[in-house]
Amino acid sequence: MRGTILGIHEGRGVLLGEAERRLEFPLTEWRSSGSPYPGQVVDYIEDGGQARAVFAVPGVGPGASFSASQS
Repeated sequence: MRGTILGIHEGRGVLLGEAERRLEFPLTEWRSSGSPYPGQVVDYIEDGGQARAVFAVPGVGPGASFSASQS
């Protein structure tokens, strides 16, 4: 699934996923190099209402839009 990071706070990230759903993820689930940042487009797996295995999407800049057909 694809989403956009809304923010990072106290060891957790929040992203806006498909169908405009907000999902949290612990930073231990961040799988890309560097640190996650607001506006970053990510790929993730939803599990139990949380995002897991969160990766940055290479070549997609901050604020880029996505649709369900791209995931």
